[in-house]
Amino acid sequence: MRKEKIDQRKSSRVFFTLEEGIAATISSLQDITQSIPVTILSISTGGLSLMVNRYKLPKVNDGDRLALTSIGTPPPMGPIDRVETMVKYVLDFKHCVRLALGCEFIQPPEFLVKKLEDYVQSRLKEAEFNR
Repeated sequence: MRKEKIDQRKSSRVFFTLEEGIAATISSLQDITQSIPVTILSISTGGLSLMVNRYKLPKVNDGDRLALTSIGTPPPMGPIDRVETMVKYVLDFKHCVRLALGCEFIQPPEFLVKKLEDYVQSRLKEAEFNR
């Protein structure tokens, strides 16, 4: 990601390892009948990044709107039922079977923003303590 994009970030984020297996499902807002499993890589009050099998989501572009459901964030946050997002970037390395997407939350409810803010701060504080 370009440095200019990183400098534009407004919120702190936390990252998950693949071993943590933070999963969710996504669907297009136009076709909510098909749910696709994804792995969450990071989360903040502004959005999240995820990995998805390129063959399950072959056509995704910046600006596409996706619904994320059944987001299995760990305690103390707990699961998130549903949130709408907009794709901000797609990392597509042709030799990889997975795509990485960066998504911005679209008008998340205030309670979710507060819940995310508290979770991110507690996880960052925990990481700092364990250094």
